[in-house]
Amino acid sequence: MCQGAHRHFTFLFLYVIMNIMFTTLESAKTPEGLTSLETPRLILKPLTTAHAADIYRLVTSSGDLHLYTHIPEYYTEDDARTWVEKHAGSPYFFVLTDRATGEAMGVVSMVEYVRSHRRAEIGSWLGRQYRGQGLMAEALRAMVHDMLEKTEIEKIIARVLAGNEASAKTLENAGFKEEALLPKYEYHNGEMKDIRIFAINKS
Repeated sequence: MCQGAHRHFTFLFLYVIMNIMFTTLESAKTPEGLTSLETPRLILKPLTTAHAADIYRLVTSSGDLHLYTHIPEYYTEDDARTWVEKHAGSPYFFVLTDRATGEAMGVVSMVEYVRSHRRAEIGSWLGRQYRGQGLMAEALRAMVHDMLEKTEIEKIIARVLAGNEASAKTLENAGFKEEALLPKYEYHNGEMKDIRIFAINKS
């Protein structure tokens, strides 16, 4: 291949890749993904910048989220604002709120969407004081149902650090099944950790 043709091919390849990326992003930002979802005990509200104080309160009062997620151990108000500003308005990025009181309790979100494979990944965490009541499984069931019914997504996965049995049980209660164990797959808190992959498929 001559040099000019090679440059043209490289440009065309990059153009196609960038076009796919932007198309994926725009397609993911659907009205359905930015609508509140309701369950018997919860309202899942789209994340906005107004939630920064709630996120800071939940993270700092829990004190253990850094053990199971990539949230920093020493979390500041600036961290909360930066995180919220980055993700506010993203599709399927929800704050769990108490249906009766409106109190914020945690987060459930779509963290990755691969349009070409019709696959999405979700993540979630709940404030310590709200655990053990089945609230996250209730939220996950609602979001997963909406994603599979209203989008082209065919498969939803979730990653769990090996040893985090509570999160694994929550995913199973929400209908997920374990599909794989990836040894030393993710760097977390100074060491490589094993990751368990859970998934649910469109029936």
